[in-house]
Amino acid sequence: MSNKITPAKRTKNNPVIPGGGNTSTVNIEIQSQQGQNGGTEFDGKPNIDIVITEVNVNETTTGFNDVIQGDGTTVFKKDEWVLINEYTGVQTGMKFKFNFIGKTSPGGKEFNITADYTVP
Repeated sequence: MSNKITPAKRTKNNPVIPGGGNTSTVNIEIQSQQGQNGGTEFDGKPNIDIVITEVNVNETTTGFNDVIQGDGTTVFKKDEWVLINEYTGVQTGMKFKFNFIGKTSPGGKEFNITADYTVP
């Protein structure tokens, strides 16, 4: 793989992921796996129902950045894995930061947290 990370093609079957939040109430678990378009897929699972407005993705060693906009209305369910995005050029050991911005559902409590993930 090259050292350049690029987003793989997004489709309607690849929704933006939930995540992040007030660290005392909202947490997000992240995993990676082989993607459907030949890249590495990053998935997340929130610990409560949430609505996402934005996910900022940063790979710290290459400086890669991606901003994924949520629709601000879709509720991502507790304990359900959802695709964040698929990227090509991802290599073992790369360190990603996922910054999630949104609100809890129900309740509408705003959150903005960052989850770190190192590609195994």
